[in-house]
Amino acid sequence: MKLIGRIFEVVAAAYFTGLGVSLIVAANLGSDPLTILEQGLSRFLGINFAMTVFLVSCILLSAAAAVNIHKIGMATVINPFLVSMTIYQFEGLIPIVTAVSANLIVRMVIVLIGQCACSFAFGLLISCGLGPFSLDVVIMRMTKRLKVSYPMIRYVFDISMCIVGWRLGGVIGIGTVITACTQGPLIATFQKFTAKFSVNQT
Repeated sequence: MKLIGRIFEVVAAAYFTGLGVSLIVAANLGSDPLTILEQGLSRFLGINFAMTVFLVSCILLSAAAAVNIHKIGMATVINPFLVSMTIYQFEGLIPIVTAVSANLIVRMVIVLIGQCACSFAFGLLISCGLGPFSLDVVIMRMTKRLKVSYPMIRYVFDISMCIVGWRLGGVIGIGTVITACTQGPLIATFQKFTAKFSVNQT
């Protein structure tokens, strides 16, 4: 029963992640580095955003399995695919939000709401303890092989994804600044909250 409860938390996290990412993308003010890359690839390849998220997730999962398969957990495998399915369901939000959010302040609020949804999802995933994100598995392996700190490698990855994504058509803007400045504190805050009711913590 405890495992079922933790799996339910993974599904809930995917739902909130899909909602958050869809809102941030719809605001069209920029987003986190990985989403910028996925958005750019989507426009460059001419395929819908949800499919791009799915393809990138497959690549990251394959890379994680290749470098350190022992670190991969249930959430590492199923969460990316659930997120892409959820984004597909929420794609209808994009034209609606775009139509009603001409005002810059409104769009910034939408980005912040989306960021809160994503941060809550990340906190929930941390609390359920069923495995890290594929990208984190790759970066953690690189820190050991290269003997470089996690933040340094993460900065390199984030900057690279922003540049490549932007060159391919992804959006960088004030939304990117908002996500960069709020992600860490929000995840830490929500993780304390989710830890109180997570099945894994009881």
